[in-house]
Amino acid sequence: MRIKLPKRHCAPAFTLIELLVVIAIIAILIGLLLPAVQKVREAAARAQCINNLHQIGLALHNYHDTNRSLPPGYYASGPYVDGANDTTPGWSWATYILPYLEQGNLAKQFNLSQPVQNFPGIRMMLKPYLCPSDVYPTTPFAVPNAFGTIIAVAAPCSYAACCGSDASDTAAPTGNGVFYRNSQTRLTDITDGASQTILVGDRADAVVLGIWAGAINSGITQRGPFNVNPGTSTGPAADLVLAHCHLNNTVGDPDGALDDFGSKHLNTLESLQSANRTSGQSKTRRMQRAFADQLRHVGPMYSQDQFRRVVPRIDNAPLAPRQADR
Repeated sequence: MRIKLPKRHCAPAFTLIELLVVIAIIAILIGLLLPAVQKVREAAARAQCINNLHQIGLALHNYHDTNRSLPPGYYASGPYVDGANDTTPGWSWATYILPYLEQGNLAKQFNLSQPVQNFPGIRMMLKPYLCPSDVYPTTPFAVPNAFGTIIAVAAPCSYAACCGSDASDTAAPTGNGVFYRNSQTRLTDITDGASQTILVGDRADAVVLGIWAGAINSGITQRGPFNVNPGTSTGPAADLVLAHCHLNNTVGDPDGALDDFGSKHLNTLESLQSANRTSGQSKTRRMQRAFADQLRHVGPMYSQDQFRRVVPRIDNAPLAPRQADR
């Protein structure tokens, strides 16, 4: 007697070669997609950074309208000694414009005749002072003195005001830029033309741990986690809020690029330049149009030499057209 065995039905399956081909195709598609996603993400971050500088620029103009000058790079009440241990009270340009950034309640917490470190409000994380592309501390960080003693805890800032060219040191009593110790620069003082002079620019916390509150007396400026410059040097208190135009996004500065501008944007650095106003428009409209025109992307659009020359307010050297203008 014959016994019929049930027929075996083989389920369809991939061969090993077919599986490897599918995996390879998926890997290629991911490789093509990731750069596109990164570009979209960076474009959005750059747009937010530009908006931050718009707001800072409008605040600076409003401060100038009210006080007939731009705010100081930082305010020091005593005589100049070294720009490191004589910065008290130390309040920076970024603190002075808080009321014009809808931060009036925060500004009221401060007594600008008293030292910066006396007020816990300096720990406030402020969105207009943080670039989305920057890798900044997510919470306030400790600011030590030269002996390692913590003297303040403050919120980070992705931007620094410009004290001038390489000839102007951030810790010097003056500078050929717009912002420096106890500066009171008026737009009419910018003889090179306001649209040819940098006010504020990217100075990423990823490279230099800056703050918005001020130049804390005896405090030091530390390197950020992505600072690849040689050495272990630190900077003086003024570097917390100011930068000069020596190098841009440098990787070989033995001083750590602590007093230079730098950015986490791809191949560029955002900077803010002022602009002369035109008549026939509302004040707010004029400001918005001026700063829309004067936000600069330093990098492929500016050569290093051109970048150095748009920093001083009194350089008087003619500036060649940017590549984007040709």
